[in-house]
Amino acid sequence: MPASQAGDTGSIPVTRTILTFILLTFGSTLVLSMYIPKNYFHDKVVLLILSLNVFLAIAGSLLILLRLDSGDTGSYIVQYRANLGLNAFEAGGPLNFIYFVVLALFVLLFHTYLSMRVYHIRKHFSVAILGLATLLLGLVIIVTNALFILR
Repeated sequence: MPASQAGDTGSIPVTRTILTFILLTFGSTLVLSMYIPKNYFHDKVVLLILSLNVFLAIAGSLLILLRLDSGDTGSYIVQYRANLGLNAFEAGGPLNFIYFVVLALFVLLFHTYLSMRVYHIRKHFSVAILGLATLLLGLVIIVTNALFILR
């Protein structure tokens, strides 16, 4: 057996695994070593929007994961392209919906991090960043629900 085929798992899953490991390793170090403003978690508006974002991320992730069927490998509609005519719907597997879960968690973590960094400069910018995260998490839920309904 050639060396390229022996144990070749493909470059994409290995690359994703390596990137996930790097993000989790250095991301947690970055969050642990960053300065959190003293009044950040005492601000009621920030705490309200932050708790709403956490709820939306967890609820959206659970809604996606509970509606997935691991036995179906290619029966999910993941894209719609109006210019293709009869072939407008593109089928995909459950991995495409797992990316939506990763997106929801990334939006939650990244916007929370940005909000903490900007809070000491302007409180209103921090609230706006958290509000944009709420919008994005809502869109993730709406889009995935629409794709599941088309199934």
